[in-house]
Amino acid sequence: GRRFLRFVNARILSRDGSLSSPGGSLTVDLSTGTIVSVVLPPDDDEEEGDDAVGRETFRVRSVVDCQNQILSPGYIDIQLNG
Repeated sequence: GRRFLRFVNARILSRDGSLSSPGGSLTVDLSTGTIVSVVLPPDDDEEEGDDAVGRETFRVRSVVDCQNQILSPGYIDIQLNG
C-alpha cells in the first residue's frame, strides 16, 4: 500500500511568500515524493486554495513534529529577510 509522511506543527511558506502561523501540516506520499495535502492553521486569514490542496484522510505511517519551524514545500534553497 501507499505510505504517507505527515509534517505537523509547522509554519508553512506559501507560494506568495507569506508565512502561516504555527500549526500547519503537510502530507507527502512516500512512494512518489509528491505533496498530497497542505493544511494551513485555522486562525490564518487565507482561504483554501492552491496552498491548501485538500483535507483528505490518509493512512499516515510517520509523523514529524516541526516544532513551529518553517516548512517551505517545493523550495530547495530559501532566504528570508525581515
